[in-house]
Amino acid sequence: MTTPEFIQKIPEELRLHPLGHCKSLSELVLDPEVWEAVGKKEGWANTQWCNKHRTWNKERNGQCPEWMDKMHGMISALIDGKSLEEYITTL
Repeated sequence: MTTPEFIQKIPEELRLHPLGHCKSLSELVLDPEVWEAVGKKEGWANTQWCNKHRTWNKERNGQCPEWMDKMHGMISALIDGKSLEEYITTL
């Protein structure tokens, strides 16, 4: 997916600041609601096994939404020195 395609999948109310101007990509990817919204449009599973992210609630037996796994993947990619745009192309 390209960065413009990713942004297009985000509902307008999540793309805008309260004063009406557009948020930057770096602001958008910090919002879990953005990842959840993109996940719904992409048809990502509601839950999957989250082996990498052990901080998820133990009551869910290791299950987490796929959008959350992809959001955490973005954080890992940034730590590894990749750009947001590079990570988004892997989605």
